[in-house]
Amino acid sequence: MLKKKSNLKGIMASCLSAAVVVTSWVPYSNMEVSAATTSSNVYITEAGGWYESAYVEWDTVTNASSYRVYVKKDGAADSTYVQLDDQLIRKYDSYVRADALGLEAGNYDLRVEATLYNGTVVAGTTKKIQVAAKDRSGFAFSKDSTYKTGSGAYTDKGTLRNDAQVVYVTPETAKTCTATVNGKKVTVYNEVEKTIKKDNASRLAARRAILAYLYPVTEVPADGKAVRKNTKKVDMAAKMFDEIAPKYAGRPGGYTRIVKLGARKGDGAMEVILELV
Repeated sequence: MLKKKSNLKGIMASCLSAAVVVTSWVPYSNMEVSAATTSSNVYITEAGGWYESAYVEWDTVTNASSYRVYVKKDGAADSTYVQLDDQLIRKYDSYVRADALGLEAGNYDLRVEATLYNGTVVAGTTKKIQVAAKDRSGFAFSKDSTYKTGSGAYTDKGTLRNDAQVVYVTPETAKTCTATVNGKKVTVYNEVEKTIKKDNASRLAARRAILAYLYPVTEVPADGKAVRKNTKKVDMAAKMFDEIAPKYAGRPGGYTRIVKLGARKGDGAMEVILELV
């Protein structure tokens, strides 16, 4: 599933967010699991909550033609149940699973309804599934960013933004599904691809990784003349990407040379000079 805001950055953030929730699940330490509490032919085998999402699994119902799943805040009236999109329900060999995404922290109830071929509807319900809030105190969610958040198509509470769009992507529709961005209908795949190409020049993610190892240094004139005037700070990460890296763009390998210096006095550690060639 791909969640997307009506701007390009929303597409990217949502895409990453949805991929994590739908394709993998890591247990939340305080997750609460509950079984079905209604008398029906829907037997719920497992249900629980994670960060701003909840899930429910149930045994395949014999003669079921379709399923519907609903979510509401625990303790709220049944009239507040909200139906999940059909794309969030996935059928496996012996069981079915549904994921409710974009939930604010709190306790929730999930209701599963199965419609049989004869028109009969049977159901099962879970109670008090605990959903946790995601920690948004890190750099990725800085209030100094362009959109004052790093939550993409979601609010800082974890719910979907009012101006967000939901686009479901399958292997068959990956390159053809569309969305409306800034009033224009576009192919999602093409928009994401253009953004990736646009970022190739700056390589922002790569720069952040390099910053963990390279830091600004003070460059002093080698000849010792006009030291005060010619001494300057050098951003090594910027120098690596802007000056050094372009020189190796067309080279398939052989970027470095190692010169052995021998054992270091004191602890005997081997020392080398690593040079870019």
